[in-house]
Amino acid sequence: MQNGAIRVDASLAGMGAGAGNAPLEVFIAAAADHGLDSRAILVELGWRKMVGGQEDMIVDVALDMLAAEHRKSKRI
Repeated sequence: MQNGAIRVDASLAGMGAGAGNAPLEVFIAAAADHGLDSRAILVELGWRKMVGGQEDMIVDVALDMLAAEHRKSKRI
């Protein structure tokens, strides 16, 4: 974590879990735009072994997560 971080929330604290070189704002925006938890997106990126510099994958993962939720809800 950088010196002088203005806020430390769950999203920032989770950045040590992998895929942490992407700007925090990208996670927050993708989560807000798609109604997801930014931590869940971060964890999924870690499972997929994504690395920093793949910010476009954050939105792709968010859309994949939405599609999986949609398929799951149709089965019930």
